[in-house]
Amino acid sequence: MNKIGERMIALEDYVLNSYEGNYDEFRKAKKQISPEPKIETARKAEVVKKGKDGSKKEAEKALNKIEKLENEIKELDSILSSSNLEYEEIHKLFSRKQELTKELDANLEIWMDLG
Repeated sequence: MNKIGERMIALEDYVLNSYEGNYDEFRKAKKQISPEPKIETARKAEVVKKGKDGSKKEAEKALNKIEKLENEIKELDSILSSSNLEYEEIHKLFSRKQELTKELDANLEIWMDLG
C-alpha cells in the first residue's frame, strides 16, 4: 500500500475520513490524533466525594467500569490499526468495539446522573 497509495480512506465511528499520503503517513496521522480524554484521578475523587449514601459506591463502580471499557476500546483500536488483519477479523473486532462503546455510553450516563 505504501508504494501505490496516495490517499487512505478510513471508516471511523460510521464516518468516512480521508487521509492524504501512503499507509505509513496515515498511521502517523492516526497516532497524532489524541484519544478522548480519560477521567482524571483528581476529578474521579471529586465525583466520589459528591455522592451520598449508596450513590458514592455506585459512582466508584461506574468510574471503574468506564476506565476498563476505555482501556479495552483503546486496545481494540490498536489491534484494528494493524495492517495484517483479514476482513472477518476486522468485522468481529469492530462489532465488539461497537458493543463496548454502547456500554461505555450507558456507564457515562449513570456516572453523570450520580455526579
